[in-house]
Amino acid sequence: MPDSLPGRPQADPAVGQATPPNPAPTPSQPQVQIPENNTSAWVQQTYQARPAGSNRNRYIAGVGALLVLVVAGGAAFVYQQRSNAAPAQDTTDYAHLSAPALLGHAKAQVKDAGSYHLLGNAGPVIQEITVAGQNGASFDIKTPAGAISMMLTGGHQFLKAPALFYADKNPVLANNAADQWIIVPAGESLIALTSVMNLDKTSQCMLGRPGTLTKVGPQTVDGKAVIEVDDKGEIPGGTPAHFYFLRDGGTLMGIDIVGASTAGGVDPSCDGGLGLLTPSFTVVDKLRFDHWGSAADPRMPEAIDLTSKPWCGTIIGSGLSAAVQQFLLASYAINQKLAAIEKNCGCASPVWQIFSQSLTDEGNAMDAMASSVAAISFGGATQADASAFVAAQRAEVAVMRRSVANGPSGWQPVQAERAADDLAVGVTITKLRADLGLASGTCKFLVA
Repeated sequence: MPDSLPGRPQADPAVGQATPPNPAPTPSQPQVQIPENNTSAWVQQTYQARPAGSNRNRYIAGVGALLVLVVAGGAAFVYQQRSNAAPAQDTTDYAHLSAPALLGHAKAQVKDAGSYHLLGNAGPVIQEITVAGQNGASFDIKTPAGAISMMLTGGHQFLKAPALFYADKNPVLANNAADQWIIVPAGESLIALTSVMNLDKTSQCMLGRPGTLTKVGPQTVDGKAVIEVDDKGEIPGGTPAHFYFLRDGGTLMGIDIVGASTAGGVDPSCDGGLGLLTPSFTVVDKLRFDHWGSAADPRMPEAIDLTSKPWCGTIIGSGLSAAVQQFLLASYAINQKLAAIEKNCGCASPVWQIFSQSLTDEGNAMDAMASSVAAISFGGATQADASAFVAAQRAEVAVMRRSVANGPSGWQPVQAERAADDLAVGVTITKLRADLGLASGTCKFLVA
């Protein structure tokens, strides 16, 4: 039977998957929309529309990064498939190019690279990104408060995060899946992960809209001969930064963010890429790039499938209300109980004592679910739908308990009555879940 619907038949669900990379998208393919609100960068995408975005999406957010990554509905993103043809011999004297020409050259290289590796260091916060073309990407953020890892490989998105990360999300995951890899549900997407793969947008975000540029000249940075170009970042939405280009090839080797971004300014063409937005500044943020066009493929981790038991289609969520969080906890609790009953079930046993014990345990689990939902303050029309579910669930439990009390001869006579109650449970729980922005559960249990 499915999540929170004891006894209700359901077709086997398909396993949810994150949308795999598209090898040949059209340039106009839209990016995933990132909803926001005034209280958290994470929001339940079912409820809120997206406001205007920044012209340079920040790739990291300091120690607070554990709480500001964005999950949104869907998993579509743009990947640019590039030619494997050998490049023509480059005889350009990059040391003598102007500052705008160096940025323009690097922007074209970034757009066409297909893959890269980035290591970022901002005080105690370390970030590492690897994009391996169509084969996937990995994104790791380490802070004093914990570490977050994201990955796209094999057509799935994966997430590993500490309990703190789930503070305004699903407490089921905070309590039971902290610091473990999970497969991101099909209806959700890690925007930070899909953004770093979008090199068309990233090239624009990082290099396409500078302020006043000053070519500092040849330098040695991290032991490499580079040409430094400084950006004052004084335009609306701009970010003060020092850019470092390899003298041999003009490739972008590094960026140092040296100040807070200038307020204002929106560049829609940058939306959905990796950028430099820095609302506040405390320490120089050093970004170092390598392996343009040759980054290694990520390796698929062993991960929890949230469509399996006892997860049964639970979500990551964003900015979830207390009512939704409590409902998710109640749903997980009954799923755990039904999975245990199913494992030791006497459903097929001809011995009444064994069968009746399974029936009693199932009824107790359903009654506990009804009590948990009854204790949640939903408000509005959702409260009425919750009450309808509780009444239907308790009616079915009453029938089950009456049949047990009447002994072996009491089970068959109540089957029609129980089936009607079970149908009412199915209708009411489906409506309640829809009110909460939740899809139907993905499990069915073979219990009494």
